[in-house]
Amino acid sequence: MTLYVLTHTNKIVDIENLRPGDITPTGIAIALESMRRFQGRGVSVLRHTFWVYELICKQYPDNYNLQLLALLHDAPEAFIGDIPAPILNSSKDLQALHSRVSDSIFRCFGAAFKDFGEVLIADRVSLMYEYSRLVGDPKKAESVWGFNEVNQDHFDALQNMAETTIATVDRYIDEVNKIVRALP
Repeated sequence: MTLYVLTHTNKIVDIENLRPGDITPTGIAIALESMRRFQGRGVSVLRHTFWVYELICKQYPDNYNLQLLALLHDAPEAFIGDIPAPILNSSKDLQALHSRVSDSIFRCFGAAFKDFGEVLIADRVSLMYEYSRLVGDPKKAESVWGFNEVNQDHFDALQNMAETTIATVDRYIDEVNKIVRALP
């Protein structure tokens, strides 16, 4: 089956057969900046991406692969949209599609899929912080999202940096290109 989508840079692509020219930092950044998390009620996916990226940079300042994975961890959403985790996790077909798109993106930028668990931890910390801002009480989400697994020091670090994070399309493009050049 062919799954065509119109990207935010007005290009029609087949997400089952993404080519390197279909996947650009510009297209990803524009798409992520225009999407809101929590079904349109949260921060932009781009801002979330930078929170995850900044947490990883703080913990792993010399691990460029991990930093690139942080910048790309939600890049599939540029092609398939922001699918809430409970919905994504309930569908094997959606999970498989998400995985194929992720693999294409990671390959395109030369990211090695290793140590991704660290990105997932940073992603969960950001999710916890975002949820606490949205509803005012992160404890309400513990039974749904498993927030009790998050290190409080990570959450505090994100809370301290959240208001100073610069999340722009140009910064995303610059950071991706800088890290890709730094990879061995």
